[in-house]
Amino acid sequence: MDQSRELEDPETKLLVERRDFMGGAATLAGSSILGLGLPAVAAAAEAAQDRMPPIPGEKMTDAQRKAAEELISGPRGVLEGPFIPLLRSPEFMSRLQKTGEYLRYDTKLGSNISEFIILITARQWTQQY
Repeated sequence: MDQSRELEDPETKLLVERRDFMGGAATLAGSSILGLGLPAVAAAAEAAQDRMPPIPGEKMTDAQRKAAEELISGPRGVLEGPFIPLLRSPEFMSRLQKTGEYLRYDTKLGSNISEFIILITARQWTQQY
């Protein structure tokens, strides 16, 4: 069959377009698996800076230091996650962490059920926890 007649047939044309699309998708997937796309991603990650990096201890105000010590002395034990940017507002962070501490650690449900509810909530909101 002549190639010009093949391209005139709508079904053949659709198959050709689909084959070209799938070939490009396979090439893209293959380059990702092999790591060929990593240098561009690494360069972008280096260019991006943390908008609210942790505040060094010597640069904290008295209120920030007090809020950080209060959090670290509680059941969490470390200043990490959302508390790093929240430290910019120490009173708000202190109140919020006390609320979270009450809901997570002082519940009447028991730790297993409480942690299960946390995971269900994280899944509902598509959080990678």
